[in-house]
Amino acid sequence: MPSNKQVSPTLEKKGFVNEDAAVLLPGLAVKYGQAEHGCARVAAANGRAMGVVALDQAQGQGDMTAVHIGFGEACYVRAGAAFAYGAYLTTDATGRWVTAASGQLVQAESLGAAAAIDDLVGAIRHSGLSVAP
Repeated sequence: MPSNKQVSPTLEKKGFVNEDAAVLLPGLAVKYGQAEHGCARVAAANGRAMGVVALDQAQGQGDMTAVHIGFGEACYVRAGAAFAYGAYLTTDATGRWVTAASGQLVQAESLGAAAAIDDLVGAIRHSGLSVAP
């Protein structure tokens, strides 16, 4: 369910082929796949994301998927647990976004609060090169 704080995604979108056996849902974190122009769900806690599946997507294996790439601008992320407004976020083992614990990669900052798993919340993407305090 989308956050009550409306965000217009501003990150660039590029097309990638879903190499994951699972459907890629909007807001999931993805990494580069094995093939050129391929992507797959981030499947490791604190795994580095190259992008976020765009809102208008829910693509199965082999389908073209629009992915927000880049940093410093807005997109929606899919919550893996409740988190607060302004929380530093990283990925969980399902490609969802959770609060980054001390020492974990900061890959986004929430622009709203998530009340439950699978909430879609606006966030500013970070590079993942810094860690949570």
